[in-house]
Amino acid sequence: MLIQQMFKKFFLKLLDGAEIIKSIPKDRGLNEENLVFDTSRMTFVLSGAFSKLFDAGKQINEENLEQYGMIHELVGRIGSRVILNNPSKEKS
Repeated sequence: MLIQQMFKKFFLKLLDGAEIIKSIPKDRGLNEENLVFDTSRMTFVLSGAFSKLFDAGKQINEENLEQYGMIHELVGRIGSRVILNNPSKEKS
């Protein structure tokens, strides 16, 4: 559970726009070079299967996403939610 919370907090940092610095070994590990990755201009697309919410007849709103397991801070940063229909077996 602790690892999940740590990952969620790290993901929030990425969504907020952060510079992630990673040291990369070079010259057979004798020296290091820092790689800087800036997320401030990135667009993130989150997706998931929330079949339990649909089976219960619930709508996908902030409260239900939190009950499903997302932390409040993450749910508040999702700008829009789109619900897609299940694919059909009909051929066009």
